[in-house]
Amino acid sequence: MPQEEARRLPRSLVNFLRDLAIAFLLVAIVFGALFVFARTWPPMVVVESGSMQHSNAESFLGVVDTGDIVIVQTAPRRQDIATYVQGRTVGSSNYGDFGDVIVFQDPDGPPGRWIIHRALVFLAWNETANGFDIPTLESLERGRDWDSSAATPFGLVSGDTVTLMNVGFRPNTDVMIRMSDFFNDLNLTDCPASCEGYVTMGDNNAPGYDRDLVFQNLILGRSRGELPWFGLLKLTFAGPFAWGDARAPANSWSALTVSLILLVAGPIGLDVGFSLLAARREKRAVNPDEQEENAHPEADEGPPEDDEETPAK
Repeated sequence: MPQEEARRLPRSLVNFLRDLAIAFLLVAIVFGALFVFARTWPPMVVVESGSMQHSNAESFLGVVDTGDIVIVQTAPRRQDIATYVQGRTVGSSNYGDFGDVIVFQDPDGPPGRWIIHRALVFLAWNETANGFDIPTLESLERGRDWDSSAATPFGLVSGDTVTLMNVGFRPNTDVMIRMSDFFNDLNLTDCPASCEGYVTMGDNNAPGYDRDLVFQNLILGRSRGELPWFGLLKLTFAGPFAWGDARAPANSWSALTVSLILLVAGPIGLDVGFSLLAARREKRAVNPDEQEENAHPEADEGPPEDDEETPAK
């Protein structure tokens, strides 16, 4: 009795399952690499507002715009974050200005509500003076880069102010920080952990800084790298945006549309090209004699020889 032939899955289904497995593998590799780099979860956040934009009408690569996906790297220690003042001292910039952009829990919001702003200065607690120290200001020139109502940037109390000069992408923008805004945040029984932190500000909000002190334990991490525009997909399908929403720059929507078309058309074009190449190779394999004949045409035999004998003279 002949052995029954085993059933085989259709070739199209096999190809689909293979492509699906490859897609899942690539996604796992990408997220694994992101987690190794970021060492925090989530390793990415979607920017939902324009507080960090450098234009209200246009987005730019290298600037944090509405709809961008930003990669977040853990920064558990004070030494992991360079403030605007420190970045200005050494000429180090991120996302179009000095210092680090950090992602932190909204001090007044529900858990999981993240804010992405630039760290301007770190206010260190001075227990002796019951005030704040900003020692990093000493590396800049007073009167040109900063000024203060106090004689020194040490032991700043509630009535003191510190002014950072020419801050941000807008010309001649000074940010005057009032120490009184942060004394309400203090819990003197748990100093310095709850008595010192970062003064933050959105680039697009200057000269208005955030009135809540950002403690180290509120920080998810520092921003490192971005995937522009693609966060608009999340904002569209999960809310609160509609496609083409004016809260995101128009050129971001245009760039996203072109990117999606290329992402769809690119694999289709490659698939068609490989199919045509495979069909051509298959045709050559089916007609090897024809290919051989075309490659080696028979040589001309020349005129036939005369069989008659030549008579002797």
